[in-house]
Amino acid sequence: MKGATIVDLDASGRLNIPGVLLEYAGIDLTKSNEIIVSGLGEKVEIWTVDAYEKQVLGEDTDFDFGNLAEDVRRDIENGSTT
Repeated sequence: MKGATIVDLDASGRLNIPGVLLEYAGIDLTKSNEIIVSGLGEKVEIWTVDAYEKQVLGEDTDFDFGNLAEDVRRDIENGSTT
């Protein structure tokens, strides 16, 4: 993962994100406090809403993740790996 950095949790289990990582992600907390956190296992990605919609969703900003999850579930049940 480009820009990946190991970040420890504090005593309360919170993730304290260093300012340099916020800057790298384009997150300016003085302008907005709305972000998207996406993760799997020990890896977490933090995005601005605009960057996530542009990079991940592309033109499809009303993407339905529920439908995608159902498609994946069906594929797993049918033994498909594609």
